[in-house]
Amino acid sequence: MTHPFRSQHARSRRSTAGRTRRFPARAASRFTSLAVLCLLAAAGTPHGAFAGPVSVNPGLDLEVRQDQLPNTNSSDEGWIARLSPRLALARMGVGNSLEIMGVRSFDSNQRVSGPVWVGDEAAMRFIASPAPHSYLSANAGYVSSRDPLENKAAIPVTFSESAISTGGANLELWRLETRYDVRSHTYESPGHLDGLSQNWEATAIPFRRPDTQGTLSARGRDVRIDHGPVLNTTALTAGMRRTHFAGLSSEIEVGAA
Repeated sequence: MTHPFRSQHARSRRSTAGRTRRFPARAASRFTSLAVLCLLAAAGTPHGAFAGPVSVNPGLDLEVRQDQLPNTNSSDEGWIARLSPRLALARMGVGNSLEIMGVRSFDSNQRVSGPVWVGDEAAMRFIASPAPHSYLSANAGYVSSRDPLENKAAIPVTFSESAISTGGANLELWRLETRYDVRSHTYESPGHLDGLSQNWEATAIPFRRPDTQGTLSARGRDVRIDHGPVLNTTALTAGMRRTHFAGLSSEIEVGAA
């Protein structure tokens, strides 16, 4: 069987490899920072907290679908076969867990023989509850793909590499609650604008009973597009939370932004 697009495919693989070496450095650096946050949180747990065994779960996914073909600006469709090796690691301890997952995907289709790299996916999550009323979680995620990520257009799309990095941390204590979330979307194509969104919140609980809490909170949001700020808000509030019974609670807040 001959492949009339083989020479074109070879050139495409060389050019894609060049872009792949440059492009992920921007988004992957954010994922690395978030992953380091998870590992630092895990390193801060008491000695022996992760005394359990390490679980190693390799796998291989195979998918065949009818879809729009890459490297086309029309609505032409054809078969696409995707091969995705994956590896998951997990370690459970007393009140702690650490999970790491990675997937790399390769495609072949009716126009171009493969396998050709099309995307990476990685995730890390750490959870710790060392004492009653103490809870810490941290997570990081990264997706890089030549498939459209979160495309909402109704017209045919152009396949161009993009990446999404997400992460966050959450701390809950008897008198304090904090939360931080970050998300970035970066593009290879100069025709798209990179975006970055960050949200944070800190809540002090000066008054607390089993069913009632008094709160003093500060929260903010920062949104940037193409490295320029487009939204920056901060709010200060005071409020009250009440648990009426299992599954039903209410909260009221007043404040200024």
